[in-house]
Amino acid sequence: MQYPSISIAILTYKRQDMLVQAIETALQQDYPDFEVLVIDNHSEDGTPALLADKFSDVRCIALNQNMGAAARNAGFEHARGEIIVTLDNDVFFHSTNELQQVAAYFQQNEDVGCITFKILQPDGKTLSSRDWFHPCKADDFADKRFNTYYIAEGASAFLKQAIAKTDGYDEDFFLGHEGLDVALKLFQAGFKIEYCPAVTVCHHAALATRTSWRPYYYNTRNYFLLWFKFFRMGLGLQFLLPRIAMHGIFALRTGTFLYYLRGLYAGLRDGRKKLHERTAMTRQNEQFFRQMLAQHPGFLQWLKRHKDKPQV
Repeated sequence: MQYPSISIAILTYKRQDMLVQAIETALQQDYPDFEVLVIDNHSEDGTPALLADKFSDVRCIALNQNMGAAARNAGFEHARGEIIVTLDNDVFFHSTNELQQVAAYFQQNEDVGCITFKILQPDGKTLSSRDWFHPCKADDFADKRFNTYYIAEGASAFLKQAIAKTDGYDEDFFLGHEGLDVALKLFQAGFKIEYCPAVTVCHHAALATRTSWRPYYYNTRNYFLLWFKFFRMGLGLQFLLPRIAMHGIFALRTGTFLYYLRGLYAGLRDGRKKLHERTAMTRQNEQFFRQMLAQHPGFLQWLKRHKDKPQV
């Protein structure tokens, strides 16, 4: 087996205790050629100094403002590896041979530009259902490889030459569905995205640090940005409207309906500005996307499955 160089790019915003554990598990990987770099998304808590003191071999890219998910672009820019693994600071490798699995998968599947990992709960045994947004049922597919449009940004790996053919993460999204934006650009560049259960991570989610209104505003707004950038009318209606409606239902449940309405307004306002970036999906990609949608759980199943987190 050949060993392509791999960069592990960990995005962090505060949560230093989690970050230290994430780095430690990353450094334990049994792989001959890899590096670890941390993108500090303007934490303002002394993270760069902490890393310099504890991890002399770990590079830290400190940003001068919080870029949201687009901070990962700094990881793409500074990574030296042929493969770039993107992790969040609360995502830990399940075993020491995960990088070997990553390298093997890309070598065996040259048309794949991104793989997304199997995500477990902190116990290391149970699938994290809150992180499953693929267009198929977890009960049937959690241990099978398949094509997907969902990129778990904090638990994925990219072929560097593939991501280089896109403009990376869109800064205008900040957070919410930015992975789908990247996925559609990878499709347009001729690459596949696949779920790879052979690579496993554990997600130690720290929900208390996240502001509750943000998903209802940004996810709603960003659906419209996606629509204006990529979707023709028919497929846009089929894919986006049920999801926008679902966010409205959850916003009513959680008392965040005002932020949902603001997201609707901002989506229509900002979406029009995206028309100059518009690259409508090819007919082939539309057909592929429709096939994936046909596997997706129905509306009522969504409501049941994501009763606590409506990120669909």
